[in-house]
Amino acid sequence: MRGEVTFTMKEVTRYRIVQRVLEGKIVNKEAASALGLSIRQVKRLKRKVEHLGPAGVLHGNKGRVPAHAYSPEERSRVIAVAEERYFDFNFSHLSEMLEKEEGIRVNRETLRLWLRPRGFGGKARRMPKHRRRRTRSTQEGKMLFLDGSPHQWFGEEESTLILCTDDATGNPLCGRFQQEEDLDGCLRVCLDVFRRYGLPGQFYLDCASQFTTTRHGGLHASQDDREPTQFERAMRVRPHLRIFSSGPGQG
Repeated sequence: MRGEVTFTMKEVTRYRIVQRVLEGKIVNKEAASALGLSIRQVKRLKRKVEHLGPAGVLHGNKGRVPAHAYSPEERSRVIAVAEERYFDFNFSHLSEMLEKEEGIRVNRETLRLWLRPRGFGGKARRMPKHRRRRTRSTQEGKMLFLDGSPHQWFGEEESTLILCTDDATGNPLCGRFQQEEDLDGCLRVCLDVFRRYGLPGQFYLDCASQFTTTRHGGLHASQDDREPTQFERAMRVRPHLRIFSSGPGQG
């Protein structure tokens, strides 16, 4: 049932032009030109206005609540569940998990409208202008990429996935969950990879302290990267193994 309806200026103008046609002041062709409609559409509008009055120029769905609209209670329930259990999910994943685990079907755009004002999603991260994408290795098995990803993988407590991938293909070779990205975890992952796939020619790493010296400034100003870390010593047992660390300007 239609409730109170507000007319837009466009609808008011349409009604006035149709009224002029009904009063005989202009013809159907003139009205069609003024409204950007066909003569057949103008005739249809005339019949509706004659029968319904001003409401005849409104779209049939105006003022009606869509059948798929969510009630305030449903919206509040979704927000509460998202904040309690899925606070670090993106909107697409959240939509999937709500349907799978909670039996709630809400598309990602609706979730974005509800949850973005509450801090979900955050701001889109922009790549600094000085950064450029690094060219991957051209040969599978030639270079390996080793990195740690801290995240709440198993609930509220954070853990780190140490993962080794082939730099050329991006295929994961071996991974291990640790409390943090430490030397022991990195060496264990490397050992598993070496046993399964053999030794690589190169390693590409980030600037974590287990990979390269980070002691600059303060009491350690005299120390620099020329002193190898334990990881570098272990990897350089093979004379031709090269180690690269990501730095400013590299992706």
